[in-house]
Amino acid sequence: MDLDNGSLPVLGFVIFGFLVGGIWFFRSSKGRSKEERTLRSRKYWSYALIVSLSSLFAVCGGYLWLGFISVLLLLGGIELIRTLSIERPVQFFSILGIYLVLGIMACFSFFVLSPKLCLWLYLGIAGFDAFSQIVGQSLGNTKISPTISPNKTWEGFMGGLSYLFLFSGFVFSFWGNFSWKCIWILPLFGFLALAGDLAASWIKRKVSIKDFSSILPGHGGFLDRFDSFLFTLSIWTFISIPFEVFREPWN
Repeated sequence: MDLDNGSLPVLGFVIFGFLVGGIWFFRSSKGRSKEERTLRSRKYWSYALIVSLSSLFAVCGGYLWLGFISVLLLLGGIELIRTLSIERPVQFFSILGIYLVLGIMACFSFFVLSPKLCLWLYLGIAGFDAFSQIVGQSLGNTKISPTISPNKTWEGFMGGLSYLFLFSGFVFSFWGNFSWKCIWILPLFGFLALAGDLAASWIKRKVSIKDFSSILPGHGGFLDRFDSFLFTLSIWTFISIPFEVFREPWN
């Protein structure tokens, strides 16, 4: 296990943030019904655990990271197979074939990407999703794709992108020399995250389901929680092979 010491402060900051958020969450839950408090608490702390553990795997890197990605892909593949219908063979094998190719590229991140880059990608995706949802629910009016994902708006996308700029500016300055030359990478990051989410939403629309499963309390299935991340990780690994700037954009 190759523990990346430079990423440990970022991981500690994430855990501290969830603990502080937990105090605010506890105070904001007062006055609600017991059932509502239980559901909200389960969703919040399960999300905190998912993000913290995923970040820890990224920091550890090595075979632990490879194992983590492999397990995610396996569980996501099982959900996908159970969702799709073999009675529609073209759709069934096409989607599984694309998933297999993306999965292979995600596993190659073990050889191509550093633990810091994997941590940045994961936390970037997690924050992008959260801020996109918050801003979209508060200010969203302009829908991105009403037929595929009616709840996604361009206002929400810009909220998520704003998070990426702030988060990346902090992390890049902490890890290396922040350069405005790499600023163009962040919109690409945001569009990849959005594309992964829309692809998963398109599949769910095709088979008329809300979630791929209900194994994660309040979050659905593994693909519901990690769809954007796995897609972005796969594409990022692929483009990092010929273009080294994607391996350490903070330098």
